[in-house]
Amino acid sequence: CSAFPQIGADELEETQHYRWWASDLVRVCEVGITMIRYGIPWHRVNPRPHEYDWRWTDQALDLMQQLDITPIVDLFHYGTPLWIEGGIMNPIFGEMQGWYAKAFAQRYPYITYYTPTNEPYICATFGAEFAIWYPFLRGDRNAARAIKNVAEGVSRAMLAVREVRPDALMMIADTCEYYHSVDGAFAEEAAFRSERRFIVHDLYQGRLTRDHPMWAYLTRNGIEDWELEWFLEHPVRLDILGCDYYRHSEHQLRRGPNGERIDETAEHQFGWAEMARQYSSRYDGIPIFLAETNVGGPVEDRLSWWNHLIDQTRQARANGVPIAGLTYYGAVDHVDWDTALRVRNLNINPCGMWSLHWEGDKLVRTPTALVDRFRELIAMPLAESVGELTDSRAAERVRAVLAPASARKHT
Repeated sequence: CSAFPQIGADELEETQHYRWWASDLVRVCEVGITMIRYGIPWHRVNPRPHEYDWRWTDQALDLMQQLDITPIVDLFHYGTPLWIEGGIMNPIFGEMQGWYAKAFAQRYPYITYYTPTNEPYICATFGAEFAIWYPFLRGDRNAARAIKNVAEGVSRAMLAVREVRPDALMMIADTCEYYHSVDGAFAEEAAFRSERRFIVHDLYQGRLTRDHPMWAYLTRNGIEDWELEWFLEHPVRLDILGCDYYRHSEHQLRRGPNGERIDETAEHQFGWAEMARQYSSRYDGIPIFLAETNVGGPVEDRLSWWNHLIDQTRQARANGVPIAGLTYYGAVDHVDWDTALRVRNLNINPCGMWSLHWEGDKLVRTPTALVDRFRELIAMPLAESVGELTDSRAAERVRAVLAPASARKHT
């Protein structure tokens, strides 16, 4: 559901989900999947300030109710509406996201699970530090402003939803990463980036105080004290921490033959089990979802990667890490992610549970071995699939955040 309307990119359009949404949801249901992450195209449902068009969303969410599928609604997945000048850099971006979140919650008061913003850290840094996505900016000052604005959007969206639905459960899915230093190369930068990965989570939860190492980073780069104090005055509760983990999530920094800086996938990695432990323990044992993962290329590679993550999850849960769910992204292959959606070539990127291929003007879905593997895992007792949680307190916290979905499944 990624979208960049400023350049005409919209994955729900390119994968033809707008066209085949009903059959896509039925396919998921037939596998036995009863909970999905589902993106709402902000740029389409909110085409002008305070104006909303819910026609397509009404249909999709209604069918999910009929199929007993519980959505974790993803309100903002990179794409800001065209009327928000500057996108995430707009001075009142957070307020605008709050307006939209409240309107959505009022329209769909039965929705329990929310992701107000997908990958807020990536959204901010790719858009305003590395100039990869709109608004195509670079530098520390732009990055700091974007991080503050996006974190404020998360906060205001959470607060707005809970005005309507006080018991709403919030999951923020963000990059799950770490920077290793090879032989001490660029060690200071590796340490900084490994600390900054938590900055958005710390901001919206009111954990980024004056003695936090990122306070100085933000104020040095133009964020005023009063702007940071706002988060301390308006902390929001996170219920589930979503970790997006890929093979490339762990980086290594090393020196090249001429002393140049090289940033690449780490050769010696902590692995998913350890990364999940790090993130959960930082936030007082919060339940963890593997909120996003995939691997491109042959289906055999996807299956191998998924089975590896299942094994890692079993190991983590045996050690008391409260992993509550695993998400494969996406149900269908992607289109144009080979250019990070920066060029519209309509290239199919094989990585999904269902593969895509063209038949005339139709993108046909064909199940891969991942579909069979999902069906098999869902049918297994928990002890045989990902293993029981050994820590009773962790197990209780996981049961609590899954209870609304479990109750719906059994009604």
